[in-house]
Amino acid sequence: MPRAWLRRHRAAFVLYAGSALIGLGFIALGAAGTETAYALMVLGSYTVVPLASLLLPLYAARQGMERYASFFPPALFALAGWLTMEMTPPPATIPLSLGLGVLGSTAGSELRQQKRRPKKRK
Repeated sequence: MPRAWLRRHRAAFVLYAGSALIGLGFIALGAAGTETAYALMVLGSYTVVPLASLLLPLYAARQGMERYASFFPPALFALAGWLTMEMTPPPATIPLSLGLGVLGSTAGSELRQQKRRPKKRK
């Protein structure tokens, strides 16, 4: 098995597993049904989801995954977690997460291309 294939698929696994953990976390907190759990869901929507939406696609795109396939899973899984509990996510968290996902995946793709380019000698 070539190393590039394994690295690309490991990156996809990390991306989708991390995104699924976000969605499952929202489902678990929503199932608790307390005000504290709801406050943690809102806090997570403004902190954990945008941070994961930036870092997970950056890692996946840097490891060789297509950048357009790596930007949407964290926001999509977070939205699915909210909708599964029949709640609406806080305003602007999903568009913010999608925007940060595009930024992270583009940065990861550029970092990968810089690593492959030969350095110019003066």
